[in-house]
Amino acid sequence: MKLSLGRYRSMLMVQIGFLLADLIFNTFCEIFRFESVILLVVFVIQDVCLVFSLIIVFLSFISTYIFQAGLVGILVTQFRTAILVSLAYTGLSITFHVTSLNKRWDDPMSPKWWNPGLLILY
Repeated sequence: MKLSLGRYRSMLMVQIGFLLADLIFNTFCEIFRFESVILLVVFVIQDVCLVFSLIIVFLSFISTYIFQAGLVGILVTQFRTAILVSLAYTGLSITFHVTSLNKRWDDPMSPKWWNPGLLILY
């Protein structure tokens, strides 16, 4: 399986697109704070983009010669920090989305749904 520079460039552009979508969703999610169903859809799309971004990272690992030669340990040690940060960010985002939707779902008009735990996740 021969990879060209164009394929790496396209994978990088797709991953940057997913991360930009995540940034846009984070920026504009407060517009829908009174519409819990729309906010749920936005959060699901955002989490799917984060998971797809992780999948692209692992697909780019699979397409390297080091991975195909069976030296997965080298890749894991080399990119451990990036993988852990991505997994932690995805986990924290999902936790924030679930917690904030649980608080907002009962009374979306209440301004008191922020609590210290939710502020820490934000």
